[in-house]
Amino acid sequence: MENLAAEHLRAGLMSPRSTTCKQTERKNILPDLLWASTKSGEAAQTTWKNLRDGRVGNVRLVYADLDDGMIQNVCKYWWNKSGAQWPAADEFRTGCTYEHAGYYLHWLLAFFGPVRKVASFASLLVPDKLTGQTPAELAPDFTVAHLYFDHDIIARLTCSVVGSHNHQLSIFGDDGSLFVDEAWDFWSDLWYLPPLPRRLKKKLKLGSRPPLFSWNDVANKGQRMNYAVGVEDLADAIASDRRPRLCGEMGAHVVEVLEAIQYPPSPEPVIIRSRCPPMQPLG
Repeated sequence: MENLAAEHLRAGLMSPRSTTCKQTERKNILPDLLWASTKSGEAAQTTWKNLRDGRVGNVRLVYADLDDGMIQNVCKYWWNKSGAQWPAADEFRTGCTYEHAGYYLHWLLAFFGPVRKVASFASLLVPDKLTGQTPAELAPDFTVAHLYFDHDIIARLTCSVVGSHNHQLSIFGDDGSLFVDEAWDFWSDLWYLPPLPRRLKKKLKLGSRPPLFSWNDVANKGQRMNYAVGVEDLADAIASDRRPRLCGEMGAHVVEVLEAIQYPPSPEPVIIRSRCPPMQPLG
């Protein structure tokens, strides 16, 4: 008999929705585990704790930005220590939304629960990516989506490789606002801004855990993220016969939301059919 973790893994891989995605052959539960690892970092967990503790009161609005600039002009110079070049054609074919939106999307699912509906706009603004690909071979390089959650919370999620680098998360509530500087940094600065008339930002202290490895081991000293956290949790769930924090239903839900963002069928909001159980915080 399959254990609980394996059943949840199969749920993500065999979801009816996920098997109809335009890019299913490139998307499965493993990239979802990598995206989701960022919400196990100190910045995400401390943000979540402040929300649970009522630091900003009722949340009304969220801005999540994942802009990376016009990387087609510089990516030919990107090589890692193994000698491999950054796979530009692959990345532009898949698109920045499929590649990056999952990072902050996982934070939002942890904080606010599943997405109920999506209203999105997608466009290819720079059709020449200097890779020799035709526009028909390229995914949108700009998407902006409104994500509707329970309790009347709306999040605006923007992804692009056009706008200058900006990975900030802004959460606006009745009693103040929270700001995270960088999604791709487990130890990103976290700020609290009181409501009017006080306008002085306060830097919040992050929770801490022993790092699983030295950051000197990261190739080219890249982003301060540990992608193994999600895989580690899955392995522990299999060994402990428990439901993993990053379950298969959540993976399927993320894929459904991503497809609604990158390939909006109409200007009308897309009703999201899938649901996923709430994730438990660390500690």
